[in-house]
Amino acid sequence: DEASRQSAGLNVKLKQWRAELQPYDVVACGFSRGDLTIKNPRGTTPPEVAAQLEQRIKQLWARSAGLQRSPAAASLVNAGFEAQATSVDPAPGWERLDGALASVISNDAHEGRQSLRFASRQGDVRLASTPIKIPSSGRLSLSVWLKSPGAAQPSLRLAFAGRLSGREYYRYAAVGGGTPGAPELGPEWRQFVFPLQDLPTQGLADLRVRFELAGAGDVLIDDVRLNDLEFTNTERLELTKAISLAEYRLQRGDFGECVRLLEGYWPRFLMSYAPAPIVDPTLATKPVPRPTPSGTAPVTTEASRRWWPTIFR
Repeated sequence: DEASRQSAGLNVKLKQWRAELQPYDVVACGFSRGDLTIKNPRGTTPPEVAAQLEQRIKQLWARSAGLQRSPAAASLVNAGFEAQATSVDPAPGWERLDGALASVISNDAHEGRQSLRFASRQGDVRLASTPIKIPSSGRLSLSVWLKSPGAAQPSLRLAFAGRLSGREYYRYAAVGGGTPGAPELGPEWRQFVFPLQDLPTQGLADLRVRFELAGAGDVLIDDVRLNDLEFTNTERLELTKAISLAEYRLQRGDFGECVRLLEGYWPRFLMSYAPAPIVDPTLATKPVPRPTPSGTAPVTTEASRRWWPTIFR
């Protein structure tokens, strides 16, 4: 102990040793004596570290809250079928294939003034959009409002078709009759959403949206939209959990774990592809809205009619 060391003539001093480390640095040291006692080791970080992490978390909350308002990454020509139709081209921006019948309906639309009636009398027919831009996110979601004026259920496919490294690229979801488990079309407008979460970002060309009728059928189409930031409730919950946990670790001073969480898949995806929010100076002092952690946000009438297909090819 200290008393015995002093009686032995040893010079005992308490010294503080400091070492400055860069991120991920390791420092080792050696001592010439073995009778040392190390007390109260502690680490400190510059104040700007916490400030930078807090700022990044705020950006994640803001981008997450803005997902619902994100504009479509790829636009469609005449997506609402409001363009002036002619006898030669009843659906400008859309190509009729295999003898498809198409005509503009002016007295029945989900949004705007017009919708498109897409029909087949007997054979398989297709309606294709102009080529669309390939999103860099690797995700693309097709949203469309549909209804069937007839009593019989048409057999319809919502599809993405293009060329991948010179070969045919084709993904679809089935709607209506002909496919077990597919949702039915009715006499009222209903929204259908077909998401792709593994869209190739390299080698894919001439990608188009297609509507395909198998055999005789009659369907009304309106308000076709594309979005590369359409998230499922499960994905939103995972994203919310990741940001919340990073925020908790920051508050506890656990900077290493906070950084690890912020470098996870969903936070990096959000920072890479979700648009940065536009800051309104009048709202600068208001808190950023956070998604509902439980994933049970109020369901709107539109959301309650949304369908996520389970049949993919």
